[in-house]
Amino acid sequence: MTRSAGQRLVAVMSQYTDFEPNPLTLMREALDFTQPEMALHLGVNKNVINCAEDGMFSLIPTCYRVKILNIIEANKAYQQFRHDKRVALWDPADFPESPASRDPMTKLLEHFELTTHKFGSRACVQTAELFKMCTKKRTMTSNFREFLETVGLPNDWIVEFDRGLSYNAPPAVRLST
Repeated sequence: MTRSAGQRLVAVMSQYTDFEPNPLTLMREALDFTQPEMALHLGVNKNVINCAEDGMFSLIPTCYRVKILNIIEANKAYQQFRHDKRVALWDPADFPESPASRDPMTKLLEHFELTTHKFGSRACVQTAELFKMCTKKRTMTSNFREFLETVGLPNDWIVEFDRGLSYNAPPAVRLST
């Protein structure tokens, strides 16, 4: 029995611990805080902590940066975590041969059988970015492009995906003069 791309991704996800942990998670654990306690400590919503620990932000959020003494080392470790997670979890062979010509983000989510949050968590891309690419965003975000490039998808595939997004938003409204 062959497994779908989504089933293969879930199987890989259950084993991904072969790389260095996220430095933001280490920071929280060193303080002996839960995610809600860390959110309170930093003065943010706990969703920010969850997203940061999943590597969904392309840069370390400001609320963390003010608490980090060596931001250069922390950012280097954070970016390495994001890279390693993407490489470990995603195989370009699991992606469709070509992206859908219309509504490519929604079709990609369906292909992997994932919600925007689960896809974003595994791809290190914010859920809001993915949601917008499913609804109204006409070009991909730089973070999503970085994800696709890190995974190893060919540039032609990425360009075709971006072209498919151009059909997302409704046409501009013309006012009569």
